[in-house]
Amino acid sequence: MSQNTESHVLVELPSNYIPEPSRRCKILIAGSKSVGKSAFIERIESGKFNDKKAEGSLHRVIVKKIFKQKLTVELLEKDLEEFTNGETLGAKQVIFYNFEEYIVFFCSNT
Repeated sequence: MSQNTESHVLVELPSNYIPEPSRRCKILIAGSKSVGKSAFIERIESGKFNDKKAEGSLHRVIVKKIFKQKLTVELLEKDLEEFTNGETLGAKQVIFYNFEEYIVFFCSNT
């Protein structure tokens, strides 16, 4: 009969520690066609606008270090139709799987 001799050491975490699940999130950029979703994503990613039209949807991952910890953010481009219920443009319920926290930005040309 074997005995489990595994021991655990408790370590005090720094006050600015960000737990692992909180270090990852997705940001959804939503808006109608040709409203500037790609330009907005380029602005977030690089800090300046890129005038060249992107090929297809952008799906970018940005990794930054904050408090010496790696943070991962996915930028997802979505058409406005995925969030509205047709001609009335009323919001419809959207269920996102695989992540708990997300931020939605709606781009408008007005």
